[in-house]
Amino acid sequence: MGQPMKKMGELGYIQWPCRDESEADQGTSYLFKEKFDTPNGLAQFFTCDWVAPIDKLTDEYPMVLSTVREVGHYSCRSMNG
Repeated sequence: MGQPMKKMGELGYIQWPCRDESEADQGTSYLFKEKFDTPNGLAQFFTCDWVAPIDKLTDEYPMVLSTVREVGHYSCRSMNG
């Protein structure tokens, strides 16, 4: 499910996810529409133990900053998309 640079250059755009490298596949807005790519078709969820952050808030540093650079995972792109 790659997005080859050559394909993006030729089309001028590409919709993620792109399932194959053929010119006919210009991407889709759904990665998994009917079922997930698992043996039973269901999503898999995993848990992990919570770990406290390393950095602590102090009077000198009273806030936490986040750059939100992982557009596809954390940001809705409403401000920088």
